[in-house]
Amino acid sequence: MVSIGKNIKRLRRETGLTQAELARLVGVTCQAVSKWETKANSPDIALIPRIARVLGVSIDELFGE
Repeated sequence: MVSIGKNIKRLRRETGLTQAELARLVGVTCQAVSKWETKANSPDIALIPRIARVLGVSIDELFGE
């Protein structure tokens, strides 16, 4: 099973965003995005719709469904 962090990293790269740009658009720190992508932490559930919207995917796609 692919982690949400791995999906965020892949989708972020596909859209050409840096970690800093994604962080700014979502309203978190760059360190938060880094932690998601390295599986050290997961995004807060309240941020999931915003992350999906910024990355241009559905919530299901964000979770790899």
